[in-house]
Amino acid sequence: MDRLKFSAWRERNRRWRKEGREPPPEYERDNRLWYIRLGALALCAAALVGAFWATFSTPIHFAVIIPFYIVALIGAGTWGILSEHVR
Repeated sequence: MDRLKFSAWRERNRRWRKEGREPPPEYERDNRLWYIRLGALALCAAALVGAFWATFSTPIHFAVIIPFYIVALIGAGTWGILSEHVR
């Protein structure tokens, strides 16, 4: 479902840019939410990479791994919560 919503959002943005016009007011909110969602997804992915790095390259200390895990959960939670609010 998210993949279809994302593809539709990209297509709408591409069309508006090609036509050289701004998105209609009802889609401005969606654009902001999509940018927030994509930022949250990138944050989650970066935190997971950091957690794997911390797990395999340093002596295992939960004080190092837990912050990465918490940031990943926040990113994933933001992505999931906002999924109901975008078209």
